[in-house]
Amino acid sequence: MTIVPQLRSRKPAPPARYPVALERAARRRGLMPPLQAHPETTTYSVVEGALTFFVGEQVVRAEAGTAVVVNARAAHTFRIETDGARWRVATDVASIARFDDLGRALAQPASMTDEDAATLRALGAANGIRILGAPGTLPKS
Repeated sequence: MTIVPQLRSRKPAPPARYPVALERAARRRGLMPPLQAHPETTTYSVVEGALTFFVGEQVVRAEAGTAVVVNARAAHTFRIETDGARWRVATDVASIARFDDLGRALAQPASMTDEDAATLRALGAANGIRILGAPGTLPKS
């Protein structure tokens, strides 16, 4: 008698996602992070200063006390409009530590080398965040 094991295929469970809200700050007027898209809805709450958000075809200026909600998978970036700004980013992530690392890395480059781009793509990938373009790149209409 031959015994044939029962084989079952299962889809792997998607990674768990955790709510996170991190505060960010920048001092330099005109700073823009790279164009990006998150897999989850993301809320940016301006605490101090002013930011202009570019989300798809929309352009929204947000000052302290204003929140901007970016839908999941929407290409977006923003520009700091004042000499200093602080904002909170709230979303769901698979890795809080990698999301924090990505946020710090996004605040740095005014331009992006190939090495910077590779690092940002790797940090973003931990949370399904896609880097779509260098700083200053706007979403396509």
